[in-house]
Amino acid sequence: MTTIPQQKPFISSDIWEAAFFAYRGLTPKLEIRHNRVFFAFDPSHELYQCLSDFNSRSISVDLSKYVDIHKQLKTLMIRFREEAGK
Repeated sequence: MTTIPQQKPFISSDIWEAAFFAYRGLTPKLEIRHNRVFFAFDPSHELYQCLSDFNSRSISVDLSKYVDIHKQLKTLMIRFREEAGK
């Protein structure tokens, strides 16, 4: 992955978007802001290509793999929130 120096991470609360990025091989870091979980991705050319692909809605995915990744992220999100609340 080619990171872009000195740029802020890309932050999203959209779990479907985060699942698409994870499907494409990017790993999110989870953050809590105002009692909500957000997905943070390091800025890179790959990230911006994924963002463009996701927003174009013209790319195909293996649906079962994409949904599995969504479920995994949701589980991580719930666990992360529970741990932060302790």
